[in-house]
Amino acid sequence: MRMLLFIHLLGASVWVGGHLVLLLGVLPGALWRRDVEVVRGFERRYERVGLPALGLQVVSGLWLASLWLPPTAWLGSSVLAQVVQTKLMLLAPWE
Repeated sequence: MRMLLFIHLLGASVWVGGHLVLLLGVLPGALWRRDVEVVRGFERRYERVGLPALGLQVVSGLWLASLWLPPTAWLGSSVLAQVVQTKLMLLAPWE
């Protein structure tokens, strides 16, 4: 279970770290220059690493949740079930 948690946290670090680089390093220059191509270029490079990291997070997160709480209890009212429900809502597509 430690290795699974390590993989989950590694995926989270890459995902969050990439977005921090975008927010603090790339976006200000793109806004100053009014050039969307700077952001698109970053996205093209980052998605090769970021999307697999997100996939690792989803798979390892579901696996960890199933180890801590049976999937049949994920929709329950316990605190742990509410944490799982909140994280599952993050998987929902944004429109």
